[in-house]
Amino acid sequence: MRPDHIGRGGPCTRPQPEPQSTPIRSAAVIAFGYGIQAHSAFLIDLRLLDHQVTASRRLHLDASPSARRNRGDIDMLNRLQGSLMIRNGLCATALMMGAVVSGSASAGECPADKIKPGARTQGETQLKGVTDTVLASIDLSKEKVNLQDRQLRTRRLVVQPGGVVPWHSHEDRPALIYIVSGSIHEYASNCSVPILHKAGEVSVEKLGVQHWWKNTGKTPAVLLSSDVFHDEPKADARMM
Repeated sequence: MRPDHIGRGGPCTRPQPEPQSTPIRSAAVIAFGYGIQAHSAFLIDLRLLDHQVTASRRLHLDASPSARRNRGDIDMLNRLQGSLMIRNGLCATALMMGAVVSGSASAGECPADKIKPGARTQGETQLKGVTDTVLASIDLSKEKVNLQDRQLRTRRLVVQPGGVVPWHSHEDRPALIYIVSGSIHEYASNCSVPILHKAGEVSVEKLGVQHWWKNTGKTPAVLLSSDVFHDEPKADARMM
C-alpha cells in the first residue's frame, strides 16, 4: 500500500491490509501523521518492541538528536494509533445506532404495498383474556388545558395467549401503546394484513385509526397504554 493511500475510502472505511512488513507500514503511518511521503529519512529503529517504545518516552535531557528524533516519531505513531482507535470506536457506535434507528423506523408498521383505506370495517367484538389496570390518571378539567370530561391516564394491560382487545376507534381518544414484553398483532382498518408489534415498540393511535388486537403468541403480551380518555357514558374505558 502506498503511503498516500492511507486513510482513503471514507471516515468509517478500514483500509485493506496488504502483505507488507511491519517497518514499512509503521513508517508509512508516521509519515502520514507529518503530512509527507515515507522516505528513509525516518531513522527510527522500527524493531523496537512495545515495552521499548514505552521506555523510549523516558529520555534524558542529554539524549542524542537521533534518540530525540526516534522519540518524536514514536509519539506521533502512538497518537495516530490512538486517533484511529477512537475513530473506529465512534464509527462502530454510529453504525450500531443507525441499525437501531432504521429498525425502529420500520417496526410495527403496515407494509407500504398493503396500505388500503377501508381494508377492514369490523373485527372481533368481545373482550377476551385481558387484564386492565389503571396505574395513574389526571382529571384534565382541573388542569390549565381545561379539557372537560377528559382524563390523561396510563394503564397496564396483560393480554394472554389468544386474548383479544375488540374493535374500537380512536376518533376521540389519542393513545400511545408501548409493548413491554411479548408480541401482539394489530388488525387495522387501513391495512390488509395483520401488523406485528414486538417488545420495545410504540404504536401511535390517533384520529382515523380503527382496529382490534389479538395475541397469537404463546406468552402473555404486556402493554402500557397512555391515552386521553373521554369520560362519557357510552365510552368503554377498557379499550387500548
